[in-house]
Amino acid sequence: YVGYDKVPSVLPHAPAGRGLSTEQRLRRRAGLVLAGAGYVEVKTFPFAGPGDFDQLGIPEDDPRRDQVLLENPLSAEEPGLTTTLMTGAMKALALNVGRGHDDVAIFETGRVFQPKESAPEAPIYGVDRAPSTDEYAAFDEALPDQPLHLVLAATGRRERAGWWGDGRRVQWADAVEAVRRVASAVHVDLAAGGGEVPAPWHPGRTAVLRVDGAPVGFAGELHPRVCRAYGVPARTIAAEVDLDAILGAAPELG
Repeated sequence: YVGYDKVPSVLPHAPAGRGLSTEQRLRRRAGLVLAGAGYVEVKTFPFAGPGDFDQLGIPEDDPRRDQVLLENPLSAEEPGLTTTLMTGAMKALALNVGRGHDDVAIFETGRVFQPKESAPEAPIYGVDRAPSTDEYAAFDEALPDQPLHLVLAATGRRERAGWWGDGRRVQWADAVEAVRRVASAVHVDLAAGGGEVPAPWHPGRTAVLRVDGAPVGFAGELHPRVCRAYGVPARTIAAEVDLDAILGAAPELG
């Protein structure tokens, strides 16, 4: 009889001469910039359901409701993979506010899952052998698009009062500035301007963020109905951007 205690622990040998890729370094830089600006990184589950989209005020015909559904979801209320990081960020923000934290500023980087219109159903193979090259290609064809997004949310005081002067609460421009800092850190010009603004943002206090003229996300104040739905203070701010699109425009990757 041989138990698990008899199995030796063997550490793998790390290959020499390798480090983070350029893309990985840029991603890390984005996180460090936000941490330096006072935002705390969170990691949430990538699952969502119709109730999450209802709380965000997302219309029934919005493509963000088109999810990749799971065969065995952990929760019946969250049967699919999320299409927006706002679902997890707002839950994390509401949890902290509900526990008595008045000043909260969080961010997360993670992938969202966007089904392809004509993607075939993913094949299921046996486990008696490794998939062939063609079978791997069939897997890839069935995979959804998975862009890397960045989300942030904040409420309460952005600056505390002290001998240096009066403090102030967060305002929608702080969300824009936070994303601008990330773009600046990777040497990308980010423009903020007007345009059509979807839920969950306030249409009059939100900017459309663009890189080279193409929209990459939104930053501003959340709609009052969304704040009430999550039980967070009015005028809470948030931003969500396609981080892959921003990093893809960085000179280091050009």
